[in-house]
Amino acid sequence: MSSSSGSVKGDRNGVVRADAGGRQGEEIASKSFMIQSKRFYLDLKQNNRGRFVKLAEVALSGRKNRLFMTMLVCKNLKDILDKLEKDGHTACVPSRFCAFIIFFLNSEDTTEGKDNTGGVIHTETIINDRRRYYIDLRENLRGIFLRVTQFDIQTGNRNSVALPLQGISQFRDALKEIIDEFGEGYIEENTDLPPSHNFRTDGKNFFFDPGHNSRGDFLKITELKPSVGVRNTIALSIGAIPQFTQILNKLHQDFQTLRAPDGAEKATKELAKMEI
Repeated sequence: MSSSSGSVKGDRNGVVRADAGGRQGEEIASKSFMIQSKRFYLDLKQNNRGRFVKLAEVALSGRKNRLFMTMLVCKNLKDILDKLEKDGHTACVPSRFCAFIIFFLNSEDTTEGKDNTGGVIHTETIINDRRRYYIDLRENLRGIFLRVTQFDIQTGNRNSVALPLQGISQFRDALKEIIDEFGEGYIEENTDLPPSHNFRTDGKNFFFDPGHNSRGDFLKITELKPSVGVRNTIALSIGAIPQFTQILNKLHQDFQTLRAPDGAEKATKELAKMEI
């Protein structure tokens, strides 16, 4: 059973306006709803950096999980939820039989496999500055649920909120109400920079984030090892990227030559010729 906040003075379309301020910014509006035994809050706040939404999941025990999203991230998340509904992923009733059918039909596309939080049915990623958001539709013995994870590449901190299947539409509608009423002027995407990229190898994550400051355009490369929280970052001006790429390509070719069956012998002969 689910319920949403209402009958509060100043309530407009289910969005409650608020005047409370605080260290995390002034609260502009709030939306809450109950799904199963958990209450979820969407608090729209504003500070000197702009507007953002705090998403909180509160259990009956008082345990709280929360994460923060810019208005642009909220819009991207809503678009993903719209896509999930259009593709039929969120249309099923939350029964174990339905969960099995959906998981079976999508099992060939699953790349992460199963873990202690359930098998992945569908996954999406949102990249926003130093934060990554992983939107996973998952299935376990209790049914299908949506897990939204916020990962900070600077600190290595990871926060997640999980919504049962029957609450996904309500969550999307709450996002839409906030975006429609308060998003104007805060959801424009910076199209002057190319998109960020990332990959994972050998237990490490590598992030390539374009940026711009008073000195011009640059590329920030971050190496993160989540298991120990080690983070290293370098920044290259755009003008240095061709030389950087050339050196990397040359080193890669040299390693391939040296690691070939007769590569070491050839390299030794080449060095000998150079010394003569």
